[in-house]
Amino acid sequence: SAPWSCDTRAFSRPLEEMSYAMLQRAPCQSGLVNMRHQWRNLHGVGTLSMRKTAAISSFSYFKLSPKIKGRTVIKQKREMAVRASATSIEKSGEQQEFTIEDPAGELGGWMMGPVVLEEGLQLKVWVPHANAVSVELLASSEEVVRLPLSGEGEHWGGIVRGKLTTGSKYRFIVDSSHNDCYALEGALLERRDPYARETEFDSNWCMVPAPLQAFNWTAPTPPTEALVPWNKLNLYELHVGSFSQEGTFEGAVKHLDHIKQLGFTGVQLMPVTEFGGSWGYNPRQLLAVHGPWGSAHQLRTLIDRCQELGLAVLVDIVLNHGASNKNTLWMWDGYGRDNTGGIYFETGLDTPWGKQFAFDKPQVQSYLLDAARMWLKEYNVDGLRMDSVHNMPWSLLQDINHKLREEFPGKILVAEITPETPEAIKSAKFHSEWFHFPHFDTIKLIDGESDQWVKTVKCVTKLPSGYDDGFNGVSSILGSHDQIGCRKNGQRDGEGKLHRHFVDRVGGRGKWHARAQTRMWWAINATSRTIPMMFMGDEFLQGGFWHCDPANRGTWMQWPESIALDGSDLLHEAIPAGMDENTQWSLQMARCTRAVNLLRAGSSALTSHNYHVVHENFNMQVFAFVRWEGSQAMLVIANTSENQWEGERMYKIQVGGIPFTPNIATLEFNSQAAEFGGWEGSASSGSVNMENSSLTIHVPKWSVLVYSLE
Repeated sequence: SAPWSCDTRAFSRPLEEMSYAMLQRAPCQSGLVNMRHQWRNLHGVGTLSMRKTAAISSFSYFKLSPKIKGRTVIKQKREMAVRASATSIEKSGEQQEFTIEDPAGELGGWMMGPVVLEEGLQLKVWVPHANAVSVELLASSEEVVRLPLSGEGEHWGGIVRGKLTTGSKYRFIVDSSHNDCYALEGALLERRDPYARETEFDSNWCMVPAPLQAFNWTAPTPPTEALVPWNKLNLYELHVGSFSQEGTFEGAVKHLDHIKQLGFTGVQLMPVTEFGGSWGYNPRQLLAVHGPWGSAHQLRTLIDRCQELGLAVLVDIVLNHGASNKNTLWMWDGYGRDNTGGIYFETGLDTPWGKQFAFDKPQVQSYLLDAARMWLKEYNVDGLRMDSVHNMPWSLLQDINHKLREEFPGKILVAEITPETPEAIKSAKFHSEWFHFPHFDTIKLIDGESDQWVKTVKCVTKLPSGYDDGFNGVSSILGSHDQIGCRKNGQRDGEGKLHRHFVDRVGGRGKWHARAQTRMWWAINATSRTIPMMFMGDEFLQGGFWHCDPANRGTWMQWPESIALDGSDLLHEAIPAGMDENTQWSLQMARCTRAVNLLRAGSSALTSHNYHVVHENFNMQVFAFVRWEGSQAMLVIANTSENQWEGERMYKIQVGGIPFTPNIATLEFNSQAAEFGGWEGSASSGSVNMENSSLTIHVPKWSVLVYSLE
């Protein structure tokens, strides 16, 4: 075990002899502390020796100076007496800019993490293996000031007073009582605040957060209300780091008008929590925003602008495991025998993505709940999508969701669970879950693994057995990031699956049939009972696969240069003069997307619970269903074949199952309309008289037609 000596000579010499190469292989906080900060710490920066008496803990305080030839010179050492009352540090008889106040026995009632108060910054941190814990602050002189925290049980805390502003930097120093990181980091461990809201990405510095009331929300939605009724949600999924050329929160804001003009009613953000890796599903910290994309204020600005446009915001969060690299919670307080990860991970299972959290610990359970709660309370988001919840204890999910539902009844909670099960709704108390089967069932048709076209369309448009409400499912027939994203440079994954944008799965954007089928399948998705979702780029028929590698920007969201970023080009039927054919295809798909999305958004029938199959032609591959609400009804016809009814050849559909007898059908949408890439007169347009609830019309190949009934 580590030699606990109050004399720095007991450990400084062996550490001086350690090579930098050894530090690179360190198991403690891999990738973050090992390569930069351990080397810095082990050479005397922030060294603190300690001796205890019954009444007073006495610390040797080292004032730090800039490095000289790679080494830090200790300029000054003096004794710092720490008592249970409020403490201040004196400098040459003058009070320094920071003091700390003892919790005075009230630490148990404090909130975890940083809390900005009128009197200062309140800090509380869980450190079960500690002899002492201090907070270091970066003074205005760029010198590091260290103040001791007070301990009560397994928690340590204090109120820092002084010249603190939003963005001021702080970090913790832990004198561990069980230091398995000693050989590589020494007696004192430099650590981030697990509850930090912002961090310096490449260091252990955390930023003092802004007071919650500091951000001026344009029109915040009360926690009891939904900005967009859940049955009217239509989601656009995006990855902030590859959505804009800048790959930032500010860059994403520039394109929000485009999403609004497309007719979507919500934005599904992939993880914006600080992460290691690339896609966002390896969280380093659960309450900090991803610094390389911008600040917490900039993220709030992005969310606020979405909501100002009427776009609900759902955030993707990962509570099932920690990062496999750059994990700042790994062996956090020094304890971590047998490389089990320490207090946040020691009882968790290994996964291909990182180790599971120690779900059995009450402190970790609270941490996960607080992480979920933060997005709803501090960022005013409209819902959460929880990743891979089948890798979490059911009882923990129930507890988290029960508390979130109680405090935020207007916010939607969405699960990603494999395989899909209604128990996620009925037992675990989610409101909705991601349905992967619509995409995979469709791909089986395209790949020739199935010939059940009518059966598949029926399956993906209705609600599966066991679910009660349309918003219980989120469907992305064209694919989500899971099916479109590829980390293997376009190669098949370990299960032999190919990851591509949908248009490439059906032949590529250069083929007319591929473009027609992509329009058809999105229209099927948009008129289905579940919440539709499209991944960024599919509205422009983007090809290839998605990835966010900065070295391969061709896999990022591709914005056609001659299409206005604000979506204004979507408002007109005419193709702008001089537009090349390739860009025309993008614009046609975007206009088709807008048309069917707006139809859904403005129709109580297409967002109701009512759904009834009226026609199944297995030989001709034509399927039709009706959706209604009150006196409004919509007939949706999907022709998933090369068959076509034109000229004197007509197609007949008998309509029933609605609470009134329809006499007139009016064409509201045609995926084969000329402005979308089809042709003039492809379907029976205008109003068509019906005889005995029977509709006789022209039907184009590979199409979706929507008729309003009256």
